Amino acid sequence: MDKVLQHDADVFILPEVACVSNVQLPNGYGMVWTGDIDFKGLGIIWKTGIDADIPEWFNSNHQYFQPLMIEDKLIIGAWPTMTDQNAPKKYPQIAMDALKSFAP
Repeated sequence: MDKVLQHDADVFILPEVACVSNVQLPNGYGMVWTGDIDFKGLGIIWKTGIDADIPEWFNSNHQYFQPLMIEDKLIIGAWPTMTDQNAPKKYPQIAMDALKSFAP
């Protein structure tokens, strides 16, 4: 994590975050992690000094597409993942389904 944070970005999107229970962030950072297995998932890390919120319209059926509002900008952390629930779809189809579910 030290290698990642040394880049001093406001937001990091990290697919394949391993062993999230072992991730220890220094003070000044927040993190949302999503995944259906405890040793691999999608992590979004941000500096706590910025305004970051998960939108109320987030559809957790698409857990590997995590929207985050950073101030007035929408960021979607994406990690298209084939699961039992979306098989036999391919990555582009999985991504399109998630994006369509976020549309008003």
